[in-house]
Amino acid sequence: MGLSEGLRNMATKTKTKTNDISKADEILEVGQELIQTVGYDGFSYRDIADRVGIKSASVHYYFPAKTDLAEAVAKQYRIEFAERVREISANTPGALERLEEFAGIFKDTLENLDRVCLCGMLASESSSVPDKVSAQTRMFFSEQQDWISQTIADGIDDGTISATTQPNEFAKTFLSALEGAMMLARSMEQPEHLRSVSNQMIALLH
Repeated sequence: MGLSEGLRNMATKTKTKTNDISKADEILEVGQELIQTVGYDGFSYRDIADRVGIKSASVHYYFPAKTDLAEAVAKQYRIEFAERVREISANTPGALERLEEFAGIFKDTLENLDRVCLCGMLASESSSVPDKVSAQTRMFFSEQQDWISQTIADGIDDGTISATTQPNEFAKTFLSALEGAMMLARSMEQPEHLRSVSNQMIALLH
């Protein structure tokens, strides 16, 4: 095989690999949207295939079972959410402002995308969601509660948050309030409800 032929074959393999990655990412993106809007039980691989423009068998090529897809979506969501929170920590000095920015992620998801938190949706379907998918949700909630708790502790240290606040307990309450308000706001078509709840929760920290 000549050099030029070898380079063509290499280029073809690289292009195929790139296309595979791109298609897998597209499937993940559609899968995330569907879980956030209709839930784990609310869609099939046919729905994914129709949206992406491929056959159902092709979806199985990338993600053999729905469990595999949901786990990959949940893991990606958890990692990307954690990155956004790290950016908040790096760019927002005040603890209360950081919590407002955190709540803003939920507000943007609901108001701009008409979706709920992916892990919140999966948690609401815990009886039917496979355990390895639920494991990602549990990790998500644990990571975010830890971040909220630390942020509250920082605020107590610098005097911007009441010293009587219990960081761990308030972190659980705060995240639970955001998740619950998000679900209720979407079901009632009243996105302002989430904004009101988040503002009230943060006001309790003064």
